[in-house]
Amino acid sequence: FALANFRFDPDSRRVLPLSDGRPGSPAAANGTGTRFIVYRDGRVYFEGGPGEILSSEDPYLKRFLV
Repeated sequence: FALANFRFDPDSRRVLPLSDGRPGSPAAANGTGTRFIVYRDGRVYFEGGPGEILSSEDPYLKRFLV
């Protein structure tokens, strides 16, 4: 989850978030925000953004947030 939502900025030499998921943020504006697809038993089980997976109460999805 962390690798999909952060990037290293060589100019500032810091790890920065890609997007906070809010409309109007740089990544949301240009369509580069992180999207997740989780497969289970050969089928798409979940598809959505970081906020959706974070707010899910599904035990299977929570395994990916460790």
